Amino acid sequence: MKAPRLRQYQNVKGNSTLTKMKKLKRLNLYKIIKATTALSLLFLTQFSFSQGLINKDQTKILFLKSFYQEYIKTYQIQNGPPASIDPIIKKYCSKSLIIELDKLFKSGKLDYDPFLHAQDVLPNWPNVFNYKKDPKVEDQFIVSYIDPDSKKRENIYLLIMELNGKLLINKVH
Repeated sequence: MKAPRLRQYQNVKGNSTLTKMKKLKRLNLYKIIKATTALSLLFLTQFSFSQGLINKDQTKILFLKSFYQEYIKTYQIQNGPPASIDPIIKKYCSKSLIIELDKLFKSGKLDYDPFLHAQDVLPNWPNVFNYKKDPKVEDQFIVSYIDPDSKKRENIYLLIMELNGKLLINKVH
């Protein structure tokens, strides 16, 4: 029964139309596989690139957490802004930021701690800080906390740079 059906697809010269259809299907299948492979590679490339960015951002957030934990711990031990905070500032901040902050303090334009936006340090601050990437500015991060007195969210914006493979806070506002 199948033989008569095959004959209806044959032309006069004996070339099988069915064979041509199979070749056409193979060609279409090849094109589909090629397109799918290209899209898969594009997706994997984009996924890998975005994972790299996420990892860099996570590293910078860990850097900021480390800074704030060390900074606040030293503050609490000294019960105010101690001279022993200077090594922490030198370890985590760029030279240009240190010079800029020094000028602001000496001129009297800055009378509060720029890294805390406050004058008093609370014992539980390292536990209540939130750290996130600022989506609007490249390499800028937002460290925030809820002020226990005013119940308002305080946002501290920090610009992070990399110098010779080392992360540094380059700007704070």
